[in-house]
Amino acid sequence: MRKLYVATTLLCAVLLASLTVFAQTPSRADQKKAAEARRAEFKKKARTLVASKQDRARYADFLKSPNTGLIRLLPREKYIFESYEEATGRSAQPVGPTLFERKINQEGPGRTLPGTVGPRGGSTSNPSPNEGVLTNLRDVPSINSGTGQNRRHARDGGAYYSFDRLTHAYGYGSDLSLEQGLFNVGHAGADYGFLANLGDVPLESITLDTAQTKLFATYIPVRKESDAREEYRRFQQGVSIDGLLVKSRLPMRLHSTYLLRSINYGDSDLLVAFRVVELDAEGTPLILWKRLKRYLTPLLAR
Repeated sequence: MRKLYVATTLLCAVLLASLTVFAQTPSRADQKKAAEARRAEFKKKARTLVASKQDRARYADFLKSPNTGLIRLLPREKYIFESYEEATGRSAQPVGPTLFERKINQEGPGRTLPGTVGPRGGSTSNPSPNEGVLTNLRDVPSINSGTGQNRRHARDGGAYYSFDRLTHAYGYGSDLSLEQGLFNVGHAGADYGFLANLGDVPLESITLDTAQTKLFATYIPVRKESDAREEYRRFQQGVSIDGLLVKSRLPMRLHSTYLLRSINYGDSDLLVAFRVVELDAEGTPLILWKRLKRYLTPLLAR
């Protein structure tokens, strides 16, 4: 009798625990409602990805120079989405030529080495016009005006940015991201890069002749995938070069100027200087940047 009582008691406890867990598990309708709320919040926040007219007016003189821009990054942990569908509320569709690609079609061939394999495969002895170099952020009206793909399809929460493609959309050779208060470089496959915080120095003073810049500018990307992954680990741990801490991940600091070298195999190799000029209450930085150099497209040996 006692055994029956104990067994019954245990069974009741298990059933009660199961009911409690079931009651705490959000229903599909609740999950959908929460996703819609997060999506609406993100869409509202995404409007700030493109700097306002007032912000651009403050830095108008700087932005007159070629290869410069002004952007915001949203903290990835606050607005991350698991899929394109969750971010946009609609199914993904095949993507044709972007405005970036249409623009560079008008600017002629790029600088991929002749005879090597280009970003999309095939010989580049006769370089494709889709490998051109965009000369200025202002040449892309959809980005500056806050319309077009950059604002509608900023998947992964607007936490990423490509200084080559000029888009927040992840998957287009992203160079910089923001998560948990940290700037990151090197986001997919064998891609890697490194950062350095130069402190509170004017962005205008950073050129290819600056001593710290030369350290970044003369770096030669490795060609083997195994070496690339080793470099990724090395810069993840951090190295000290002439007293300068160089890492793939560094804390975001207001009024700090950074150097960035981003190596995306088959896409781009860039040297960029940027400065955090403003930080709102939610930890969203306003970033003023200039591209110092665009190198030949890096390729892994096959």
